[in-house]
Amino acid sequence: MNNLFTRRNIIIVGVIILVLLITAILLFGFKEVPKSPVEVFKGIFPGGGQEQPSGTTQQLPTSGETIEEILKTQGPRGVPQWTLFQLGQDPTASLVAFGTTTQYHKITAKNLGHLFSRAKDTIDQETRISNLLIQQIAKITWSPKGNKSVIAYYDDEQNLKRFFVEYRGTTTPRTHFLDNSIVDTAFSPNGTQMAYINNINGSSDIFITDVNFKKTQKVTTNVIPNFEISWPAQNIIALKTKSSYAAEGFLYTLNTSGGLLKKIVQGLGLDAIWSTDGKQVLYSTVNTVKRPQPTKIYELASGKTLELPFATIAEKCVFGKKNQKIIYCGVPRSIPSGAYPDAWWQGKVSFTDNITIINTSTGQQIIVIPTNSDIINPVIFDDDSYLFFRDKTTNMLWALKLVDDSTGTLPQ
Repeated sequence: MNNLFTRRNIIIVGVIILVLLITAILLFGFKEVPKSPVEVFKGIFPGGGQEQPSGTTQQLPTSGETIEEILKTQGPRGVPQWTLFQLGQDPTASLVAFGTTTQYHKITAKNLGHLFSRAKDTIDQETRISNLLIQQIAKITWSPKGNKSVIAYYDDEQNLKRFFVEYRGTTTPRTHFLDNSIVDTAFSPNGTQMAYINNINGSSDIFITDVNFKKTQKVTTNVIPNFEISWPAQNIIALKTKSSYAAEGFLYTLNTSGGLLKKIVQGLGLDAIWSTDGKQVLYSTVNTVKRPQPTKIYELASGKTLELPFATIAEKCVFGKKNQKIIYCGVPRSIPSGAYPDAWWQGKVSFTDNITIINTSTGQQIIVIPTNSDIINPVIFDDDSYLFFRDKTTNMLWALKLVDDSTGTLPQ
């Protein structure tokens, strides 16, 4: 048998291996690696290009251009209708929209509790309004015009405290600490007054004060505990019992001059939000097996109830302002097993939502836009041109453009 391991054969095999290796390098070694979504948007926002938190994606316009390219060449007006995009890379603790401005507090080591704003015409740019330091923010209640708020926070001993803030442009904001007995607050629609619940001596009485805290009046004596307060119309205060699958919830209205509570809606796990004019309330309930039921809208003047074609938690929704017959809701794609709404509020489960937009006067579903977010705190500009929300999982701020600037078309 011939010897296979002759010098000649070894050289031939070596040449073949070398040719194959060079071919592989030419085919694969210099192939360009596609940029990740993070690299595509690097530089568009403060901190851009850093690792994206899980659960956040960017929906690109169908034109193929990135948001960065559109904003650079055309400005915000060039962003197509229905474009969903993340605003910045910093987590937030609040959100409000008024006129064509949105404001939010950041919760980063560099900007702990600092207030920032963005305007419609420069939506990709933010301005710091205040550097007031606020640690461990629990809840922020905003006035309709965004210039006042009540901030609930935990002190170093983990006691819940509240103080009033009036922002005055770039000057130092005016502050006023509230009594520890005050458990919930709401601003009047014109922002000049504040209603609050005061827990003293076993009673939870309702009061109204002006924002200078010089004139206070008692609206009614109340012995029902754990109310949450809102102020949907100038002469109407709303009181809702705290929501839980384990208890029947009730929503009442009360005239600002006093009188009797008027029951509006009720149900297990009741959650509710009001239209800006105070004429409609959107509410959610759960059934006896603790699952969300179809969301409903109640019209105060007619007493009519409209059932919507989806189930969500009311606080994931917001009424339009320019057209209050349009609602915008974060609707879970699926609802895991759990006792709702408690399991979601407690963070035991999270959702991945679609944004569903419906005209309540016609019943028409205008559009459904997928997100990777668990939507909370949805707010809208006064001209209905942008919808904003926070992601409950990451606290990131998102915007959805609702208007087609080339035609001025809004959701109808």
